[in-house]
Amino acid sequence: HNASEERPILYFTTLSEPLSKVVRYLQRFNFYDEEKLGTQVVYEDIGPQLAAGGAGALIPLLREAITTLSPKVIVIDSFKAVHDLAPTVAERRRMVYDMTALLSAYGTTAFLLGEYTEDDILAYPESAVADGIVELSRRRLGNRDERYFRVFKLPRSRYLEGAHAFRINETGLDIY
Repeated sequence: HNASEERPILYFTTLSEPLSKVVRYLQRFNFYDEEKLGTQVVYEDIGPQLAAGGAGALIPLLREAITTLSPKVIVIDSFKAVHDLAPTVAERRRMVYDMTALLSAYGTTAFLLGEYTEDDILAYPESAVADGIVELSRRRLGNRDERYFRVFKLPRSRYLEGAHAFRINETGLDIY
């Protein structure tokens, strides 16, 4: 709903899920619109560039995408995979700082996805600069699993604290 030809949505896949798997998964949802692909919603696999150049390859890729596409939203899936490519804490902090400065300068919203533990959230530099942090989790309950949505950080808002059950259906997420 936020995509337009003037300000598309850019979805970067990194070293986690192949692009074909992401698109195949999205095709199950009602909001998926194949006509928007390539113009209003742009998917790009940057895994090969990251594998060759490490975490430092991200900033030039972001800069190029921002200046050529002027995306409204950028999703990086998985940012945790990029984070893990940086060999030192100092390099991770510098990369996150450079990325934040770039995104802020162009008024672009970013969603950094990843499989983080609660300890990661407390320690990693991307969490310090994030305007909001939410967790989607799965917990075993007897013979079944339950899914939960939880807000870790969302300043200047009045969210309901705690873990809230959710389900994924053809329209997206239903949070209870």
